[in-house]
Amino acid sequence: MTAQIRELLIYDQQTYGMTCEPFDQYIIKNKLELRLHWPNTALWRGYMGEWEITNNKLYLTKISGFGQIRNSENFRLGRLELRKKLKEGIITPQDNGHLLMQLKEDCMEDIELSLKTLFNSEEKVFANWFSGTIVCPYGEMIEYIHMGYESVFEYEYDFEIIDGELTNITTKTNITNINTKYNKTNINLFQRIINFLNSKPIKQNILGIYKLFRKRRNKKSNETNLKDFTLEIKANTWNLKEEEGTDHDELPNHKGEFGFSIDNPILLISVYESRKYLDKLIYIKPGSSHYTWERTGSMISSIVSTPIDEYNLLDTNFNIVKTIYIWPYNRINSKKVPEGFSLMDY
Repeated sequence: MTAQIRELLIYDQQTYGMTCEPFDQYIIKNKLELRLHWPNTALWRGYMGEWEITNNKLYLTKISGFGQIRNSENFRLGRLELRKKLKEGIITPQDNGHLLMQLKEDCMEDIELSLKTLFNSEEKVFANWFSGTIVCPYGEMIEYIHMGYESVFEYEYDFEIIDGELTNITTKTNITNINTKYNKTNINLFQRIINFLNSKPIKQNILGIYKLFRKRRNKKSNETNLKDFTLEIKANTWNLKEEEGTDHDELPNHKGEFGFSIDNPILLISVYESRKYLDKLIYIKPGSSHYTWERTGSMISSIVSTPIDEYNLLDTNFNIVKTIYIWPYNRINSKKVPEGFSLMDY
C-alpha cells in the first residue's frame, strides 16, 4: 500500500496528522453502503476528515470527498417488488438474483461528502460512535516507510477515546526506541520474508519488485525524495507495462484457469480499474446471492516480475465464495471473465 495522506486533528490549538480513520466506525455502525472515489493511491479511504478535541470530546469538524451511497428506501421498495414477482412465479430464483444485483446498482446515488449530506448538520459533530486510540506522530521524520501510516516520527500522542470521550493521553518518544522497537519489527518481517523466499525459487520476481518499489531514504530532504520516489514509481509502472504487459486478454505464458490461478490473473491497467471490475463482477451460479470483495494482499507469481493482487469474494455471511487474482499493470483491460461469472454494464 502507498503511504497515506493523514487526516487532521486539532488539539490544544495545534494541528496533528492522524494515523487512524474514526469515520470508518461510523460507516460500519450505521451500515452505510458507500462507494467512495479515491483520487489516487495515497487516499485509499476516499475522503479527507478534519477533527478536533475540545473539552475532552472528539468532534468531526469537516469531511470532504465524492462517491455513491445506496438509497436504502428505494432499495427496500424494489426488493419487496422482486419478492412479490418471485412468489407469483413471474421471475425465477436465478432471475431474482440478477435483478437484485441490478437493483443494488440502480439505487446508488452520487454524493458529495459533507457534514450536511452525512449528518444534516452545519456545525461540528460529536463523534460518539468512535472508540479507540488516535495516534498522532509529530516532530522530525526518523524513517520514511512507503506504506500506510508506517513512517516513524520523533514523538507521538496517543489519545484514548471511548464513545467520543477522551479518557487518557500518552506521549511517546521514538528516538530512543528506533534501534529496538522498529528494528525488532523489521527483523521479524525480514525473517518471514526469508522463510517465504526459501520456499520458492523467485529471485527474478524479487528483482522486479525491488525495481518497482525500492525505497530511498534521506533525512535531510524527505519531501524531495518522496516526490522523486513518486515520479520513479510512475515511470517504472509505465516501463513495466511496455515490457511485460500485453494487448490481449491473457498473458502469453499463462498457466492454469483464468482468474482463479495466480499464474493466469485477470489483466487490468490499474488498481482503480481493479476496483471497478470487481464492483461489476456477477457470480451467475444458480441460487447464489450478492457478494462483496476484500483484498487479501499481494502474491508472487512465476510469470511476471511484480506482485499479483489476491481478492476474496464473500457472500452475505462473509463466507469465501471464490478467490481470484488480478494483475493491475497491463496495457489494456481484459474483457474476459472467470468461468461462472459475468460483467454487468462493463
